[in-house]
Amino acid sequence: MPTDDTRGAPTGGAPNTQLLDFNAPTGPAVQYDAQGYPIPTADQIKGASYSLTFGTGAKAGQVAYDPAMQPPQPESDNPFQPGSANWNAWRSHNTKLAQNEANKKAWQQQHESVRAQPVAAAAPAQAAPAQPFASSGIDLTKDGKGESFTDSIIKHFSEQGIPEASNEAKTTLDSFRASQPQDMSPYYDYASKLTSAKIDNAMSARGSYGSSNATGQIGAAEMALRADEAKANAQYGLDRYASEGNLAGSADASDARANALKYEWTKGLSDMAFKSQDAGESRGSQLFEHNLALANAKAGNYTASTDKAITGVGEATDAANNVAMGNAADQVSGANADANAAASHTASVMDSANKLGTNYFNYQAGEDAKEAANKPKAN
Repeated sequence: MPTDDTRGAPTGGAPNTQLLDFNAPTGPAVQYDAQGYPIPTADQIKGASYSLTFGTGAKAGQVAYDPAMQPPQPESDNPFQPGSANWNAWRSHNTKLAQNEANKKAWQQQHESVRAQPVAAAAPAQAAPAQPFASSGIDLTKDGKGESFTDSIIKHFSEQGIPEASNEAKTTLDSFRASQPQDMSPYYDYASKLTSAKIDNAMSARGSYGSSNATGQIGAAEMALRADEAKANAQYGLDRYASEGNLAGSADASDARANALKYEWTKGLSDMAFKSQDAGESRGSQLFEHNLALANAKAGNYTASTDKAITGVGEATDAANNVAMGNAADQVSGANADANAAASHTASVMDSANKLGTNYFNYQAGEDAKEAANKPKAN
């Protein structure tokens, strides 16, 4: 049988599944795929599709492949009940996809020598988020703005530490305790000398310098000054203790407030971390739900398409059977009509023959009677 192309479809017949001279694609302009391999011609694709559809038994490497067919899926992805018609239809279709993939690999190996170099080695592009949830402007496969911002805050304070509250009262208290109490002895010593000098001058003017009276007055003044000194020292000690107590109370209050602020900071950062974690879990849950919904939608469409295809095949089969049965019925009806017509014709012939015989008999009988009447009688 002649063919249009040794690798194409035979003229007026099924496509030729034997591809001669695989490494020399024909056509006015050979096209290449993204990997640099030549793309099969339309006739070669037709032959490959014919082989996959009708199962000609061609092995990988004997036919081309169909670039429009998708890669096969794992058998575990079959969404239908095992053993059902849909399950078998899905598996049969997936087997064709697997055979087409094997044909593609063999094709690429056979055309390695004529493989074209890509124009530019582009970096692999990141897959875009799957529709329909990409239109929302949120890529559920990556951290959201809230998660990223929260992570940056936690990282900053993890490296720098949380702000410390000032406690100047504690600093002042430590300085106060390290200081030495003021010594008021020089003041009272000077007052004692000044008083004694005044008394001596007064007594000297009276001529009683060094007298018992002068000595008594000096002694009385000294006692008064030392008593006042003791009182002042006691009061000074009380005042210092009071000041120290006030500073200690302020330091304790500041320290308690600092601890409270530290707790509030750490609790706030912890709450932010948990909120970021919750956001990530929610994002992951939404991504799973969206992909599940999309998978269910695709499975529903595939089921509907498969059901329609099976229904169409059934209807086409029924129609073909009906046509065949109708043909037979028409032939029987035609045969019956022919038989009836033949019987009618036979009856007409017989009727005509009968009438002819009767008429001829009657005619002959009449002729015989006339001849007998006209015949002379014997004397």
